[in-house]
Amino acid sequence: MSPAPTIANLYKAIHEAMCILQFLLTCLMWLRRYIDDGFGVWLHNADPAVDAANWETFTTAINSRGLMWTFSQRCK
Repeated sequence: MSPAPTIANLYKAIHEAMCILQFLLTCLMWLRRYIDDGFGVWLHNADPAVDAANWETFTTAINSRGLMWTFSQRCK
């Protein structure tokens, strides 16, 4: 059995703990992933400017540390 999936999962878990968990319950209602796929429910802020800033900060945090994820368009 190849150790690559386990190592990738561990790497991403550490990244989440350091950069992503700060968004839970303030901007993210739900977030799940499996190695290279993820699904989350974004909590929109009533102020569109604040919401856009939060989204930009979140996507920057996700794509930090050498990872480059592609995000689907947000919707309500």
